[in-house]
Amino acid sequence: MIPFLLRRAGHALTVILVVCTATFALVHLAPGGPAVLADPKLSMEERAAIEARLGLDRPLVVQYGLWVRRLARGDLGTSFLYEVPNSRAIGERLPNTALLAATALLLSVTLAVPLGLWCAARPGGWIDRTVTGLAFIAMAVPTFWLAIGAIFTFAIAVPIFPAGGATAAGGAGGLGDRLLHLVMPAVVLAAVTTAELLRYMRSAAQSAFRQPFVRVARAKGVADRVIALRHVLRTALIPVVTALGIQLPRLVGGAAITETVFAWPGIGRLGVQAALGRDYPLVMAITLFISLAVVVVNIVVDLLYLWIDPRIRLEA
Repeated sequence: MIPFLLRRAGHALTVILVVCTATFALVHLAPGGPAVLADPKLSMEERAAIEARLGLDRPLVVQYGLWVRRLARGDLGTSFLYEVPNSRAIGERLPNTALLAATALLLSVTLAVPLGLWCAARPGGWIDRTVTGLAFIAMAVPTFWLAIGAIFTFAIAVPIFPAGGATAAGGAGGLGDRLLHLVMPAVVLAAVTTAELLRYMRSAAQSAFRQPFVRVARAKGVADRVIALRHVLRTALIPVVTALGIQLPRLVGGAAITETVFAWPGIGRLGVQAALGRDYPLVMAITLFISLAVVVVNIVVDLLYLWIDPRIRLEA
């Protein structure tokens, strides 16, 4: 187990280094800059003064070396836009993103696993056809279009939920108000994840239902419900856990569109604002955070494999 974890940690550090290096180069080579975006009417001398103050007048390699040196000391830098430490900027938005991602994940797993198992046990039925059709639609519709459609339907045409934000003006609405603001972004964010998990679950469960152990259990008179829950479900969970490991980082870092459309104050929206404002230190801090989330989730998924299927322990 220890050698396995050490290998995975080594791979994780390599991935983080490559991602951060590529992101650093791309954001600095993008057109524009903090001085240009702050005021396009600034003179060349004024722009040069701002870049010198921010340390952007140095060669790119030197800037990267300084960023790595600060990172080694645990310093994520200071945001150009907000003029606060990046760790503070991310920490203030992290609870909102965690709440949104956790709600979307809970909703996805709660719907996808039982529906996928049901459809696999009764393929071709009206429930199977309906659920599969809705899953394809959810995967085909762009997230921003789904978000705008939800706002138009449930916030304008039929005003049930707020159109955006995390709380009402002033933040005095309490828990009920926060839950109302959470419903639409969580459902939109969970739509694609639910569809993909459902397809994985249905396919894996159908394959498990065709295995010899299922026929033996049925020959012994074991009820179909017991077979599905005790035997098929655990066998089908491995590909589902794999898909879940891919979806989790998307829920944390890929919520940028959902958070932006719904004005949800999370890390995704913060990343969009940082990229548009050429806030290089904040972009790098968010990239590092999301990269860490990806590799940690992948390691956790590998450990879940060991728990779900004991045979994998021999390979680990």
